[in-house]
Amino acid sequence: MGAPTGVGVLYIRKDVQDRILPTIGSGGWDRLEGARKYETVGQRATPLTFALGEAVDFQNIIGKSRIERRIKTLAAYLKQKAMEIPGARVHVPMDPYLSGGLTALSIKGVDPRKMVNYVREKYNIVIRTIGREENNTYGIRVSTNIFVSFKHIDMLLEGLYTLAKHRA
Repeated sequence: MGAPTGVGVLYIRKDVQDRILPTIGSGGWDRLEGARKYETVGQRATPLTFALGEAVDFQNIIGKSRIERRIKTLAAYLKQKAMEIPGARVHVPMDPYLSGGLTALSIKGVDPRKMVNYVREKYNIVIRTIGREENNTYGIRVSTNIFVSFKHIDMLLEGLYTLAKHRA
């Protein structure tokens, strides 16, 4: 949603709330009515709550269809260009309607942890490892969210190409 880490929304239909217990038991939760019992008691991070509202407003202004189009365009560009890297394998469908904004890929002979560390140190781009070596799915995961630019993707690809070229 573009909101700060650790903030989100939980929706539980009113007609099933009596059957779902909170995961964190804090003082007095059992005396609260309705959805209030799911809120943890204690100091709240009020600025984060306001930031969530701003993130929702921001996305509503842009519109879901424009956001989806942007994410799919960025992901398609990433996948297409990644396939040009020697030894690269894209682990998700190339069809934008069969995959979203998360792209998993690997490069034969390049440790995914090395890819994560290299692009973080050189370009300040944060990606993560994903999958398992024994399942032949071990690689990196790249998110092409709406705030990512083509320049970011090009920098990432440059870093991955460099690693592929110098693999041991």
